[in-house]
Amino acid sequence: MADRDKRASLRGAAYAMFALVAALISLTVWLVIIGWIRAAIATAIGAAFLAHWGRNCYYDLNSDEHNNHWWRRP
Repeated sequence: MADRDKRASLRGAAYAMFALVAALISLTVWLVIIGWIRAAIATAIGAAFLAHWGRNCYYDLNSDEHNNHWWRRP
């Protein structure tokens, strides 16, 4: 039961982050159109960070895929 709640919570967090990524991508495009290149670069970096974080939340934290990352290896 708790494992199912944990997975649902992680899935919800991932979907929320993916929605924020979509908003940041549209903001990035708008900033490029009006010529604010530095702000567009900053929002693109933020979108990439949130997309990576959302991807990590989407996978169960106890899965083999997550535990095989370089920071978890002995």
